Amino acid sequence: MKLRITLFALVIILTLTAVQYGLAAAPAQENRATNLAGVIAIAATTTPTPETSAGDSATEHEHDASAAEDTTGQTVVVSEQEQKFQVTIATYLMDTAGFHAMDERINQEGTIDAGDAGVVNRVIGVLEATAWPADLQTQVDELKDTLSQYAEALANDDVEAAKPLATQAHELQHDLSHAAGSWLTGGSGGAEHGAEGEHDHAAEQDAGQGG
Repeated sequence: MKLRITLFALVIILTLTAVQYGLAAAPAQENRATNLAGVIAIAATTTPTPETSAGDSATEHEHDASAAEDTTGQTVVVSEQEQKFQVTIATYLMDTAGFHAMDERINQEGTIDAGDAGVVNRVIGVLEATAWPADLQTQVDELKDTLSQYAEALANDDVEAAKPLATQAHELQHDLSHAAGSWLTGGSGGAEHGAEGEHDHAAEQDAGQGG
C-alpha cells in the first residue's frame, strides 16, 4: 500500500511538472508534454517488475482496474503536506500561465494565438488533478466552468466570445490564487477583496510574463 501511495504521489509531482513544461512550451511542443505525463502515469501503474511474469502482470492489471471501479466517485485522501504541495504547484502554474497577457491581447488587439486554447486546457487539467481544500472548491469549480467556455471560444477562434471570458477567467484565476495563498499561510481561504486583495497586474507580469 505504501508503495502504491508513493507511486501515486510521484505521478502527481511528475505530471504537474510536465504540465508546467507544457505551459511554457511553444505550440509545437504541446503534445510532447501531454504524452510525457501519460507515459509517466502508465509506467507507474502498469509496468511489471522484472520478477513479475506476464500472467501475473495481467492479473495485477485486472486487480487495478477492479479497484479503480470500486473507488469511482470516492475522494482520494492525501496528507496535509501533500495537499499543500499540490496547491502550491497549482497556484504557481496558474500565475505563470499568462492569463493577464491573454486578456489584454484578446481585448485590446482582438488576437487569438494558436496555443491559447492549449494553455487554458492544461490549466483545467491542473485544477482537476489538484486536491483542493473544501474552502476553495467553489472557486475552483467556477474557474473550471469559465475556462471550459474560454477554451471552446479560443479553439473556435471566436474573438467576440473570448473577450468577456478572457477578463472573467483572468479575474477568477487571480482571486483563486489569492485565496490559495491565504490558505497556505494559515488563512481560511476564499475570495478576498479590498486593499489587500487588489489585483496587482505588475506583479503578475513579473511572475509569468503576464499571468
